[in-house]
Amino acid sequence: MRVSEVRQWVVRPVLERAKLWSPAAENLVVGTGLAESAFEWLDQRDQAGRPGPAFGPWQIEAATYWSLWDREIRPSIKLNCLMALGFDTPPPVEELHGNLFLGALVCRLKYFTVQPPLPPANDPHEMVAYWKRHYNTAGGAGVITDSIQSFIQACA
Repeated sequence: MRVSEVRQWVVRPVLERAKLWSPAAENLVVGTGLAESAFEWLDQRDQAGRPGPAFGPWQIEAATYWSLWDREIRPSIKLNCLMALGFDTPPPVEELHGNLFLGALVCRLKYFTVQPPLPPANDPHEMVAYWKRHYNTAGGAGVITDSIQSFIQACA
C-alpha cells in the first residue's frame, strides 16, 4: 500500500471522526504501521511462516484490543470511536485483518491510554522511542535502529 494513501484516506479521516487527531497522532499511527508491517501484512507471521498472535497492519493482539474496549477507554471516547467506525459495539478482533479504519483507530487508542503525552509531530527519534516503549514494548521484536526509517518516513 502507498503510505500517502493510508495517511490521506484512512488514518487522518478516522482519527478526525473520532476526535483523536493531531499531527503527532497521525504521524505516530502512520509510523507504527510502517514499523509493524510496512503496510504489507494483514496477519502476523513468525520466521517459519506460522500465524502470530497479532492482527492487521498495526499488529494488534487480541488481549490488547479487548482490554482497550472493555477497560481502558472512557465511555465518551468509546462512543466517539464506535460512531467514527459506524459500529454500535466493538467488532470482532478478526476485523483488524481487513478493516484499516479499525486498525488505525485502535493503534491511536493504545497510545491514547499511556503517559507521557505524544512526542513532537516531526521528531522521528522521539516517535520511534515512544513506539518502542509504549506499543512494541521491551518484550516486542521491534528494534529502534531497524524502525527509525519508518518514523522518518512518517514525519516527512
